[in-house]
Amino acid sequence: MELIHVHGNSYYADGVLSVGVYLHPHKKTAIIIDSTNDKDGIKKVDKAVSQLGYQINTIINTHGHADHIGGNDYLQRKYDDLRIYATAFEKSFIEQPYLEPLMFTSGAAPYAQLKTKQLQAKPSIVTDVIPFEDHIRLIDGVPFHIVTTPGHSNAMINVMSPDGVMYGADALFGPAIVDKIGLLLFTDIEKTIQTLHKLKSLHESETMTAYVLYHGGVTEHMSDLIQQHIQGIQDAIAYFKNEIQIAGAIPFHQLLQQCMTHYKIPDHVAPYTFTHTVVHAYVSYLQQQAFVNLHVQNGTLILSHLE
Repeated sequence: MELIHVHGNSYYADGVLSVGVYLHPHKKTAIIIDSTNDKDGIKKVDKAVSQLGYQINTIINTHGHADHIGGNDYLQRKYDDLRIYATAFEKSFIEQPYLEPLMFTSGAAPYAQLKTKQLQAKPSIVTDVIPFEDHIRLIDGVPFHIVTTPGHSNAMINVMSPDGVMYGADALFGPAIVDKIGLLLFTDIEKTIQTLHKLKSLHESETMTAYVLYHGGVTEHMSDLIQQHIQGIQDAIAYFKNEIQIAGAIPFHQLLQQCMTHYKIPDHVAPYTFTHTVVHAYVSYLQQQAFVNLHVQNGTLILSHLE
């Protein structure tokens, strides 16, 4: 694994997951943004950093999903003085990673298929809590711009280095993922839409020199990618509206089944539980928009179109 130079002291690791790396200009220390999904991945990042004569002393976790915190435990065990930063809500998932698979089974004991390193990392201790608000935070003496970007996760942040390099967490996904997965994992549709428009404004303000996709590296076409995300959400809203309107009233489980067929989602437990969560997010959004009414009939959740 190599570190790809972006701008100034800002880099990212060229692995499957693009871990952000900021090399301190006055010390031989490195601040990383997220930590891959396991020990093997972060070992490669750690080695690439050390080969340049630096040592990782800080992790900024954008949110608490396993593929972003999987290397925390290894680094925290290796470096006694390691600092880990995260927002208060995401701190709960980082310190109690069992919460992530638990979330996908509505708080019940998770299915065996969800107890994987992709969904349940080893726990680590957050040493510093970041307020969930847009602000400049000094981290190891370096001013990072913390940008709130909820939607994929409730209290997710993006992190912009002093060089203007934005490390984008899962606010945006790479084109290959967007093309492959029509229904992206967003848990709050209204907040996601707001986040996308916020990123568009930041991009147009020219304070940002580059945008690093955690799933996809540096994007050269951020405006197009944002629009692709917005269009995908608009298409999904239109799809759900149409299905509910045609039926007049439809059981939730039937809408979920039709959605999986429409978006060609594999018949496996993990994709099913993800889709179940995303469909709930869209139904909640349509309820907020006064398009749908929810009621239970004969033990079944029914979605009715409001005229």
